[in-house]
Amino acid sequence: MLLLFSVLIFFLIFLFDYKQYEQFHSENPDGIFYLPLGVNVERFDKVLYSQTGNERHRTPSYSYDISFVGSLYTEKSPYSALTLPDIYQGYGDGLIRAQLKLGSYHLLEEALREGTASAAFISALKDADSSFYTLSDSFADTDAFVAANYYLAMQISAMERTLKCLKSLIKARLT
Repeated sequence: MLLLFSVLIFFLIFLFDYKQYEQFHSENPDGIFYLPLGVNVERFDKVLYSQTGNERHRTPSYSYDISFVGSLYTEKSPYSALTLPDIYQGYGDGLIRAQLKLGSYHLLEEALREGTASAAFISALKDADSSFYTLSDSFADTDAFVAANYYLAMQISAMERTLKCLKSLIKARLT
């Protein structure tokens, strides 16, 4: 029984992105789970203290007004580094602008699953980036998923995070 339990645990998948969980959970409801990211606050407090030496390490003083925990995604987004023909660059940029206006409704993957224009755009991405990941034996259309989430959504995240950062800096300077 222990061996069977160990084998079953190996195939458990925990996703911190709730949208991905919703997408994949139905394919394996007993093996795919939602688990939000967490932080060990005590450990982080110890790190702050070790860096500052300040007993009041919850509010350490630093040399700058702003610090980043995480990423703006500007370094992770391959879309901005690609050289696409103008028509496909315009197509991708148009999808990005539409998604930015819609907020929480995720249209990218759905939009990239239908039509010859979407297929041509995905083909252009593949031509422009030899590392475009394609999975041939899959229950889902991975090309649309990769184009939507790895290229366009990361570009959107980079744009949104950069804009929020700039707005925060402006607000801090004005107050």
